[in-house]
Amino acid sequence: MTISLLRSSTYPAPQQDKGKHHFRYAAYPHKGGYREADTVGVAKRFCSPVRWGGSGESTTPDEAWIKSDNPHLIIDTIKPAEDGNDVIVRMYESIGSRCNATLELASQLRSSQLSNTLEDSLAPIEFDHNRICVSLRPYQIMTLRLGVEC
Repeated sequence: MTISLLRSSTYPAPQQDKGKHHFRYAAYPHKGGYREADTVGVAKRFCSPVRWGGSGESTTPDEAWIKSDNPHLIIDTIKPAEDGNDVIVRMYESIGSRCNATLELASQLRSSQLSNTLEDSLAPIEFDHNRICVSLRPYQIMTLRLGVEC
């Protein structure tokens, strides 16, 4: 097993890899296949640790702003919409199988729309107070545009 940490190319930017670099890497031994071991989720949490803002108080997963009941649905992005009116949630199915999941938000929903990557609303999605049910094809990426109560 090998690991390459720097490419050290000089074209097109002669100085691109010079300077100080910081790396994190991990081994994740597990039994069974990557699906049963939630390897995609473990890797995502390792590569993109939660960064807390605001008051700095810790939050447990039970207090998360959005959570899924399906571990193979990876919630990749939560951000304000470019027009500033809604919240964009981007997610994907991670193990190559059909996926049904219920998303639960900490905030009350006022609207829920299927969206594209340009954040255009494509179709309404039914919701119940703060829950949305979604279905994804294998490896599908889905973007939602959510109107939430503050």
